[in-house]
Amino acid sequence: IPPLAAGEATGAMVLTEPDYGSDLQSVKTKATPPEDGNDSGIWHLNGTKRFITNGNGTTLLVLARSEEGTKDGRGLSMFVCSKDKTITIDRIENKLGIHGSPTCEMTFNNTPAYLVGKRKFGLIKYIMSLMNGARIAVAAQGLGIAEAAYNLAKEYAETRIQFDKPIIKIPAVYKLLSDMRLNIEAGRLLLYETGKVVDKLKASSKNPNADRKETKYLERLAGILTPFSKYFNAEMANKTAYDGLQVMAGNGYMKDYDMERYYRDARITNIYEGTS
Repeated sequence: IPPLAAGEATGAMVLTEPDYGSDLQSVKTKATPPEDGNDSGIWHLNGTKRFITNGNGTTLLVLARSEEGTKDGRGLSMFVCSKDKTITIDRIENKLGIHGSPTCEMTFNNTPAYLVGKRKFGLIKYIMSLMNGARIAVAAQGLGIAEAAYNLAKEYAETRIQFDKPIIKIPAVYKLLSDMRLNIEAGRLLLYETGKVVDKLKASSKNPNADRKETKYLERLAGILTPFSKYFNAEMANKTAYDGLQVMAGNGYMKDYDMERYYRDARITNIYEGTS
């Protein structure tokens, strides 16, 4: 944990495979238990994973099939392992956007690993919890991209002169910018409310004297708001970047400005961590 917190190490959530993306319950990567039958001992992982953000990281959380003969989510467990010579990076994907992070296809070749938590709870409990946190992060990512796209479009519209006036004074352009701002603020409020509910749920879950009905209510509410916030902000980011590029017209299409990057980066937000 200290190296991760200090920025000296990177980690990755290693879930998806070449044949299984959203259908995580069907992943094939195999986890072989310790020979002595002690679950806390060293397991070994074998299989291929794809579309792994920061897959070349030093600490990896891996979803793998621990229960022989199973085909559903209850046969999956979570494991932690460190990068070593048994892990090969088969390729780094050539992506449309988010070029700041490597997205990898990787193979585990009898990689030593340790069980995280209990067997069979990898997908149905641990990964779902991680995914909820990741979806809030993607909602924030979408909001940030939208904010950047709006600011650039507004600045451009205020300084670009056409027909002897800044184009922001053209009604169609002004309406585009107004709608962008409106949707950004709606997304911001939704994200903040989601974060507030999740924080309340965490506090209530840790409080032995908390009202159980209240905790259950917060659990249901967080379960609704988390994917909804991710969905809204991801779609909003794509629309805002699209409209921002439209405001800038030909210049927005050029790499001379950052708008084309915002447009490309926004596209992943409604794909990863749960497609819209």
